[in-house]
Formats: sequence, C-alpha cells, structure tokens
Amino acid sequence: MNPQTIAVIMTCYNRREKTLASLAALFNQKLPPNVILSVYLVDDGSTDNTSEVVKEKYPAVHLLQGNG
Repeated sequence: MNPQTIAVIMTCYNRREKTLASLAALFNQKLPPNVILSVYLVDDGSTDNTSEVVKEKYPAVHLLQGNG
C-alpha cells in the first residue's frame, strides 16, 4: 500500500494541559500502518510554556509561533 499522510492543524493559546491531552490522544490512536500523521500546532503567544513542553514531549510536531 502507498503511504498516506494526514495533516493535522491545531491552534492553542494558554491551554497547555488541554493541548497535551489532545496530542496524546492523537498520537495514541491506532492507525493503519500506511497512514502517517503530520501535526502542525500554531501557538498564538502562550505564556504558560505550552510551546516548550510540546517541543519536549512531542518533537515531531511542527510548531509555529503566532504573536497574539
């Protein structure tokens, strides 16, 4: 089977715990072996260290910074 990529686009602002829970659910789901997730998170200027924690726990996430 040819691999299929699903792009996931998420946004956040000072919702560290909710964002981490969402990412955990996303990455823990069972997908067919030919499906690849490409996750993009736009952090719109969070001041609760959301970006830093996401970088540490989910290095595969493409993190984009907004300015609020």
